[in-house]
Amino acid sequence: MKINPYLTQDCNITEADLEREDVRICYIARVLTKGTWQDIQDIGLDSIEKYLPIVTIPQDRRDFWEWYFNKGEHSDNKTPEETHCNSI
Repeated sequence: MKINPYLTQDCNITEADLEREDVRICYIARVLTKGTWQDIQDIGLDSIEKYLPIVTIPQDRRDFWEWYFNKGEHSDNKTPEETHCNSI
């Protein structure tokens, strides 16, 4: 998983640190809260789906990702970018 240094300015997280699940969860929450589409691609949709139930993120972002994985256009193999939802 590639780290965006902009998202970790207040701490010193390395890619090796992401081996720890607690650090990985924290970083995924930051990506879902403040990250770009590139950051989402870097962590991968599988990681988002796996950790979504336990990350602490704003409700609007949680609602989007729950919609995407459970009821959304994901079944059509569209990416979040292709759904025209730009407020991730």
